[in-house]
Amino acid sequence: MSTLILPSRLRRARLKVLAAAFVLVAVALPTAASADHRARMSRDVAEHLARNEAQTIDVLVALPQSVINRLVQDYGIKVKDIIEGAGTVITVRPSQLNLIANDGQVSDIALDGRVFGHMGLTTQ
Repeated sequence: MSTLILPSRLRRARLKVLAAAFVLVAVALPTAASADHRARMSRDVAEHLARNEAQTIDVLVALPQSVINRLVQDYGIKVKDIIEGAGTVITVRPSQLNLIANDGQVSDIALDGRVFGHMGLTTQ
């Protein structure tokens, strides 16, 4: 049984090639994964987007304030309301909605609609 001992320069060169390959794979994987990201949208939001209407729409997103600030900065959206414990209502155009839906930090988008309560009555 013979073992092959490589000269130190050849070992270093192989190590550099392996390290470079590792870095390339590590950098490429997150980019490929985020390119396929699309936020889940409620049916009414998806229908609005499919109709390709030019009018703005109010949507609800549940994101940390830092992410909302970045979306405002990057995409020019307008914050309409902050609902404690529920999320942020933002006003967007269809083009902005597409950009936000493809953003890696946005997972869900829902239409901001009116919520009506009703009182349940029972007879005893």
